[in-house]
Amino acid sequence: AAYDAMSEEEKARITTESRLFSEWQESEDSDEDLSTIPTIAIEDLNIEPRKIPTEVVKVDGAEVVLHPLNTAGISYAELFFDVTDADEDEVHYIRLFTDLMFEWDTRRGSITEFRKKTKSHLGAFYLTVSPSDRLDGARVYLRMCASCLESERAYAVSIIEEYLYDTLYNDKEVLKKNLRQIYTYSLESVVARGDSFAGMRSAARHSHYDAVSEHLYGYEYHVFVKELLESIDEKGEYVLRRFEKIRDKYFRRERLTLGLTDRDGLEYARSIVSVIRDGGTASGDSPIQLMEKCNEGIAIPSSVSFTARAANLYENGKKEY
Repeated sequence: AAYDAMSEEEKARITTESRLFSEWQESEDSDEDLSTIPTIAIEDLNIEPRKIPTEVVKVDGAEVVLHPLNTAGISYAELFFDVTDADEDEVHYIRLFTDLMFEWDTRRGSITEFRKKTKSHLGAFYLTVSPSDRLDGARVYLRMCASCLESERAYAVSIIEEYLYDTLYNDKEVLKKNLRQIYTYSLESVVARGDSFAGMRSAARHSHYDAVSEHLYGYEYHVFVKELLESIDEKGEYVLRRFEKIRDKYFRRERLTLGLTDRDGLEYARSIVSVIRDGGTASGDSPIQLMEKCNEGIAIPSSVSFTARAANLYENGKKEY
């Protein structure tokens, strides 16, 4: 419509400009023009990896890994609580525990007030459970991350302490409502990403890391949520007490490795460690075993089917991989 409203002179000008622009795009650049492009040679590159300054110290019995870097006034704290000794049943509840992080009131106020505090004083604040693949077998950690401005570190310590030890696991309706949501999302994930779930489940028969991951993030966890939802009216109180036991057992100084990236992290480390309760026990090895090898099919409400097969290359002598 706009083109039709133009005069013949305007249409001719646009046609000429378009033709000239196309000719310019298709023309070859001169050597003079090409010489103005910045270039870099291989010998200009530093082949040595950048070394991150790292210092490992003990603070009141807790291992602290410090990275003294200029982070533009932001402090990054990561608290790793070792939960490797949790069995298959326990890791399911630990995963559920993290899924429901921001759903509970605390002794200091409502969950709404707690959320406001975290958003007002922290850049990030979350809790996950993650396996770590090591040569001596997988380790599993409850990982809490908190970032804040250096001026807000006292608030960060207070919020960490409030979540770890003042959270109230006492509302069965909150548990039931969120469990329904978790199951719905889990079912949608299995249907949409069946190939990933099948691959993880297959790999769980060959790798300890993948066996742990299957119980935390695979089809085993989906089945756990489904079965728990079916019996939540009878098991609600039991689940809440399991959450309390998880808190009391694992959020202990003896299980803590604290990572800090901060210009002056040692004082911040002392503040954080001071609010972590001691009196616990260090973690042992994982009791989770490789899943048994078998052929199986899982019915999902989808017209798309997924198949997966896994093998351990080391068992077949492929050490070079």
